[in-house]
Amino acid sequence: MTHEQAHRAAGCTVVDSCGCRTVLRWQVLKIINDVFDNADTTLEARTGLLQRLRENIDRPEQALMAHLQDREDAGRHS
Repeated sequence: MTHEQAHRAAGCTVVDSCGCRTVLRWQVLKIINDVFDNADTTLEARTGLLQRLRENIDRPEQALMAHLQDREDAGRHS
């Protein structure tokens, strides 16, 4: 997934000249991109993150935090 595709997947609609609203947003999008690009990422993790991105349009930071919480909760229950 390219940086631009990660922006679109996260629902970003307003970007500044570097392609990101903030450094934090860029970092979050990089992490999200790395999750999708990693061959070891499970299908469950990919679909869970995509769902959280859909639920948090224009808020990839919130989507990533919710996804990480989901993964932590799943780890506690297994």
